[in-house]
Amino acid sequence: SNTIPCNLASPSTLGHAAETPESTSMVVLRNLQYSRGTANVRVDHLELKAGVYALTGANGSGKSTLFRVLMSCSTNERSIDLSPSITLHTPARTLVEIDDLEREAACEAAEENATDMMDEKVAVVKPVVSVDQGELHPRLSITMPSSRVVEISQTFYWPLYTKPIDWIYQRHIADSLTTKEITAMASKVAEELYLLEFTQTLAEAQTTSDDESSDDGHLPKDKVIEGIIADLLEEKEDWFSDLSGGQKSKVELVRKVFLHDECPHVLLIDETMAPLDPSSKVQVMSRLKNFCHGSVMIVIYHTDVGQEQETEQGELVECVPSNNFFDGNIHVEHQMVHLRPVC
Repeated sequence: SNTIPCNLASPSTLGHAAETPESTSMVVLRNLQYSRGTANVRVDHLELKAGVYALTGANGSGKSTLFRVLMSCSTNERSIDLSPSITLHTPARTLVEIDDLEREAACEAAEENATDMMDEKVAVVKPVVSVDQGELHPRLSITMPSSRVVEISQTFYWPLYTKPIDWIYQRHIADSLTTKEITAMASKVAEELYLLEFTQTLAEAQTTSDDESSDDGHLPKDKVIEGIIADLLEEKEDWFSDLSGGQKSKVELVRKVFLHDECPHVLLIDETMAPLDPSSKVQVMSRLKNFCHGSVMIVIYHTDVGQEQETEQGELVECVPSNNFFDGNIHVEHQMVHLRPVC
């Protein structure tokens, strides 16, 4: 494997974060510098509390590559090897701020307590080197709140000749469950999809007739869910090819987020909401905001970045609208990452 040695926050920190997530740093990136193609990005010191962050920057600036770096943390439940096309660098500037020095010492202590993680092959980064008393060379340090880190990418894989329910749950549920249990699991998926305004026109047509429509022309909820369940339990040659881009996004959101008891502690969303129609986007954003209120969610974002707001100094600066969703803006510009407020 080719992963990055990351740190996990201490149990005491996580306990505090569960009580007051808005005041506790969940993700801490320090001395991270990476390059891929023409993009060369540096993160000196970035701390993210629980909340939703828009990740912005020009095309090719390195936004998606940041996701690749975070997903390659050795502490993740499902680490993804860092691509050979991505190179990690160590910033040349030394650290002199007292809080930085204290964090370095804390990270060193955490790594000394690590056991089997450090036995694996990891991406090479330069270690801490003592220079003068009270001064250290920079070193890469990534701290995550837990191993539950999930990414929903902009490209979806779906196997051929598969029952949708099996792929969603990542196992052949018919092999070990009763018909009643299978139906209950399918119903749970169908309910979640319904809440996200997912519709299967073909399935609806197969399970109802025109006279079953309500006065507003829509099918009753139970009929819609019945149609979705029928689709989920039938083996399909290529189910995803029959879905719209928005429907594919909703299936992935349900599969990776809403089917679980709690939101992943770090959720990375890459263009997943781009195919959604305005009404569905509102529903999805509302569900994510409520379900993931104690997590760090980073969403690659392109729309309406050009809005401006006036600073205390009277200057106009570019900003991302909150839309009652975003809490902050991680912006990549001039090869540097900055945390900015939203409007």
